[in-house]
Amino acid sequence: MTLSIDIGSNTIKCLLGENVEGKVEKLYESTLNCRISAGAGIIPDASRKIAQCVNFFISEAEEFCMNFDVKMVATSALRDSAKGGCICDDVFKLTGYRIKILSGDEEARLSYAGAMSDGAIDKSSESAFFDLGGGSMEVVFGKSGEVQEASSLRLGAVRLAKMFGADGIVDAETIEKMSAHVRDSLESGLSRTHVETLVGAGGAVVAARFLKKAMNFGGAENVITVSQMREMLSAVSPLTVEERVLKYEISAGRADIVPAAFVAIIELMDYLGRDSLVHTFHNIRYGLILSD
Repeated sequence: MTLSIDIGSNTIKCLLGENVEGKVEKLYESTLNCRISAGAGIIPDASRKIAQCVNFFISEAEEFCMNFDVKMVATSALRDSAKGGCICDDVFKLTGYRIKILSGDEEARLSYAGAMSDGAIDKSSESAFFDLGGGSMEVVFGKSGEVQEASSLRLGAVRLAKMFGADGIVDAETIEKMSAHVRDSLESGLSRTHVETLVGAGGAVVAARFLKKAMNFGGAENVITVSQMREMLSAVSPLTVEERVLKYEISAGRADIVPAAFVAIIELMDYLGRDSLVHTFHNIRYGLILSD
């Protein structure tokens, strides 16, 4: 049994489960809003906040199973910070557990492995998988569960929102500037464009899935079209953060970065020529458990 913990820029998440013949049998999972990214750096008390989340997860997991391994990884927030190593040392002193800071390639491949364990995904097609976090977007091309190409792009939702001042009401000019930046980053960071299936994971895609339901869009629950994404962007951009929470019940810890996240998703869909994406809840935490 493994407790996998993912320390991101905007949230810290865990999954307690077991690898049973290539599939994860889940016992418990939880997400805590804990933004440790301050745009250009890390918040001053990041070590303490991370340790609090880790200790909470371990305490909760012990209610389900007393004997488990802990796999704890950090992604772009600590990877891009000069303080990443020191924070890992501090968390070890406070919890007794070590954090592994993943490279962009490791993050992409573990996320892809997790996504491909979802029975709702057609693994036989030429696919692109993306995981949009706070600090980066991982994009993986593959087929039949095998990775063919993996990239980590500095297109995280928190990063974009801070870069363009898009963490409140967002006007059309700001959206166009963000869109142009994302397009340039995709063109320079990805060498492939042809895919048959686009699969997405991450909190921003979860928000899009729930917003699709709140706006009474039709179609399969786990499928989101690019036209729906554009309508959702138009709906949330003119609103304040508080209005997004009240009107659409978007998480308060994510409501400020939703427009930036939606811009990144729309531009990726356009770049890859896909008019829809399939959302999966299977993610890097599943990949960690499957890596046993």
